[in-house]
Amino acid sequence: MEEEYSEETSKTDKDSQFLEIARLSYEKSTDFMDANLRNDWEQNIRAFNSEHPKGSKYSSDNYKNRSKVFRPKTRASVRKNEAACAAAFFSTKDMVNIRPEDDRDPVQVASAKVMNKLVNYRLEKTIPWFLTVCGAFQDAQVTGVCASKNYWEYSEKKIGTNFIPELDELGNPQLDSNGDLKGKEEEEIEVITDKPVIELIAPENLRVDPGADWMDPINSSPYVIYCIPMYLHDIKTKMNEVDPKTGMGKWKKYSDAEIQTAADGYMDHDSTRQAREEYREDSKDTSTKTVDEFEIIWVHENFIKQDGIDYHFYSLATKKLLTKPRPLEEVYLHGARPFTMGYTVLEAHKIYPQSKVSLTSEIQKETNDIANQRLDNIKLALNGRMFARQGRNIDLNALVRSTPGGVVLMEDPANDVIVNRPPDVTQSSYIEQDRLNLDFDEIAGNFSTSSVQSNKSLNETVGGMQLISGAASAIGEYDLRIFSETWVEPTMRQLVQLEQAYETDTVVMTLAASDIDLYQTFGTNEVTDEIIKQKLSLNVNVGIGSTNPMEQLQKFTMGAQAVSQLLGPLVAQSLNVKEIITEIFGKLGYKDGMRFFNFGEEDPNIQNMQQQMQQMQKALDDKNAELQAKIQIAQIQADSNIREQEIENQGDLVLEQMKQRGDDNRKKAELTLREAEKMLDSQIKLKQADQQVKMTLINNQNRRA
Repeated sequence: MEEEYSEETSKTDKDSQFLEIARLSYEKSTDFMDANLRNDWEQNIRAFNSEHPKGSKYSSDNYKNRSKVFRPKTRASVRKNEAACAAAFFSTKDMVNIRPEDDRDPVQVASAKVMNKLVNYRLEKTIPWFLTVCGAFQDAQVTGVCASKNYWEYSEKKIGTNFIPELDELGNPQLDSNGDLKGKEEEEIEVITDKPVIELIAPENLRVDPGADWMDPINSSPYVIYCIPMYLHDIKTKMNEVDPKTGMGKWKKYSDAEIQTAADGYMDHDSTRQAREEYREDSKDTSTKTVDEFEIIWVHENFIKQDGIDYHFYSLATKKLLTKPRPLEEVYLHGARPFTMGYTVLEAHKIYPQSKVSLTSEIQKETNDIANQRLDNIKLALNGRMFARQGRNIDLNALVRSTPGGVVLMEDPANDVIVNRPPDVTQSSYIEQDRLNLDFDEIAGNFSTSSVQSNKSLNETVGGMQLISGAASAIGEYDLRIFSETWVEPTMRQLVQLEQAYETDTVVMTLAASDIDLYQTFGTNEVTDEIIKQKLSLNVNVGIGSTNPMEQLQKFTMGAQAVSQLLGPLVAQSLNVKEIITEIFGKLGYKDGMRFFNFGEEDPNIQNMQQQMQQMQKALDDKNAELQAKIQIAQIQADSNIREQEIENQGDLVLEQMKQRGDDNRKKAELTLREAEKMLDSQIKLKQADQQVKMTLINNQNRRA
């Protein structure tokens, strides 16, 4: 018992340590955000909403009766950039292209085709991708960063039970001792939601360590905290849900009082959210909620790295645990932190760079001042101020009304009232306004009429106009490239990981596999884990090259013409006609240009003519085959006769050669015999001479003796 108590106490202490780490991490990130980011974010949001910042001179009593207009340069700039973003990312039907890492691997090729269909289907049908991309781009333009949570949403409900009878080996139902059917009850489940989600997050609700790596802040930070506003009744519902794996509640249960105590006073100081929701009821303000069930409670989703392991748990703000800390892989099957952060302005070594709105904020203020001063000058020039002598009998009310045709009573008009009309300086103010507009557009990367009017030396020529517009396009394309590299592509890679880990919808996978010829390669149309879980590479279809679609089309046409001139007819044989049609019509504003062509559905008359031609061709091929056979037979016979004659002639030749060889051998033998006889005769004569010499020597020795 003591050991169990000690083990349980140790687990409790460890959970408390995780909660304490989460609290300290949240406080550190909040302090950094309050000191360095909130004021700028608030001012940028107000500028985007065409509002003067808090504490502005235009809010003082001195400017109560003066012009206080806000020229919407910031809003116009952001809208132009959003339009360029929409044109760049949504000019073609397929938003992403997925390719195999190894083109020679048929499994990877099939996996790339299936995943390409799945991802594009999800982006078009189940994910509000257009709103998400444009919203993320707007966040990055206004605050400097955008963030999203990318996860799989699954929910189901019990709709009844089914009785499953127990069967024997022959398939017959089994009966118990009472004669009743043996079997078991199984719950019938209806799937409500089964899809990937890309949830755009307000930048202030996602916390990372300020010292994280600027190239990958999500994964390099020792912690990630996602602040989630939830209604009280939703929290209580989660507390009552049961985990089917463990049979325990998904979240720890607390009373209403404990829940509210944990959230008291939390996030009330969030000026960023308050600036964003200024002109509507603050959806996160608990003071306006008259029904307790609809009270907003902030829940934290915590990712804490300890001993090289990422742990995940939920908490009521920073005060109470809702779930036990578990390794990340047990909660998110793809094993990655489900967040991505992105930018449009790059500042090396900073995880929170300045926004486009921040870069132009000072020029926006100067533009507002010039505009308001000019309006005040015009009003004074048209309706000047009156200087009245104090203590004189003057009808001041009538004087102030200044009604056309009205009468103002006074004793000495020539001396009692002086009209002051300042000189009209609107011309110089317009010149200054144009200069400010030019500076604004240059920093923001915009091309506007103000830029043209201000550069008279350039706008008189076509080359000058192209120079101005080209510089603006280059900056806009640079921002789009940063946005694509930092947020769009990482988000799409996580979407692929989610599809590989969670996709089970047979209908969706069947649609994805319908036209990629799986059966021809693998003998089945079923999308298996082996096919879907392959190493793939991803490319986002973004129209970089010019933010003007017509300029993109012009460049595309010039490129195609240049290639055709260099390579000639060889190009036509390898052209992908469908991709060319999709690209051209995409630049013209048609998302799906292929619907104008019938590559797969031909006219019935044409099909009939093709069938007739095929039949005629077949008959002709049969006749040609018969004639070819006869020719081959005749050729074989002719070859056979020639071969027989050759064999006969060759036989006579061989016999003659053999006879000739025989005569030659006989002659050679006779010659050899004669030579042998001559040699034998010579040898005999030589022996005889040798004997004579020896006899002579013997005789001479005898004589001497």
